[in-house]
Amino acid sequence: MKNLTFVLRASIFGDFSKIKVNPETSIKLTSLFSQYGFIPSIYQEIYLNELQKRQQLLEFDQGWNIKFGINRIDVEKTLNPKNRELNYRLPDFIGTAMKYLNIIIAEFDIMANRLALFSDNLIVISEKKVLDDIYRNLTNPLDAYRDVSVSEWNLRSVTRKTVKDNGWEEIFNVIVDVSRSKGTIQLGEDIPEESIDDLRIYFDINTVPESDSLRFDASSLEPFFSNALRFVGEISLQMEGRFNVNLSSIR
Repeated sequence: MKNLTFVLRASIFGDFSKIKVNPETSIKLTSLFSQYGFIPSIYQEIYLNELQKRQQLLEFDQGWNIKFGINRIDVEKTLNPKNRELNYRLPDFIGTAMKYLNIIIAEFDIMANRLALFSDNLIVISEKKVLDDIYRNLTNPLDAYRDVSVSEWNLRSVTRKTVKDNGWEEIFNVIVDVSRSKGTIQLGEDIPEESIDDLRIYFDINTVPESDSLRFDASSLEPFFSNALRFVGEISLQMEGRFNVNLSSIR
C-alpha cells in the first residue's frame, strides 16, 4: 500500500446565511461550476442545536465537494478510490481550491473572518520499529516505555506564528498532530480491507479566532494559502530529517 491523503480542505469562515437554499441559488451555482463537473445538492448542518438545510456542490470523478455552511464554506477533496488517486499534491489542491473560492467570493460578495487549511495523511511504515523510534525521538519517555514498543500514541502541537507578507499581516495557528494509527481501511468496494499500523499526520493551519472582523477578501487567499503551504513544507522537511521517513507526499 502507498501513502494516502485522506482529506484536503480549504475553508473560509464568516456569516454566509445569505446564500440561501432555493432554486435560484442552485441555478446560479450550476452556471458557475457545471464546467468543473459539479452538481448542486443539499446537506444537513447542525446550527444552534437544530438541523438546517444547506447548499453543497458535488463532483464525483475526482472527489471534490463544496459545502456552503451558515458560518463556513469548505472546499474539500477526499480520497477517491474510483481512480485510485491517493496522493493529490497539496500545491495543486490549493491552486484549485483558491480558484473555486475566488468564484464564490466574487459571485456572492462575501468577506471572511477566518481562513484555514487542513490535511490528513497516512504515511506507510514497513518497519514498525521506525514508529517506536519516532515516538522516542519526539518525546522523553518514562523508563517504563524506553525498552518496549508503544502500540498507540498521539502527539499534538499548537504554535502561533506572525506572518508578514507584503503589507498583509496575520497570526497563524499552526497545529500538527502526529500519531501511530491502527485500524483497517478499504479503498473501494472491490478491494478487501487492509490493516494499517502506520504514521498519521494532520496539519491544521488557520488564522487565530480571537479577531472576528470580516477582513478577508479574495486578495487574502494567496498570502494565507502560500504561507500555510510554506509551513507544511518546512515542518514536514524537519520531520523527514528527524524521523528518517520520506514525507514528500504530504507537501
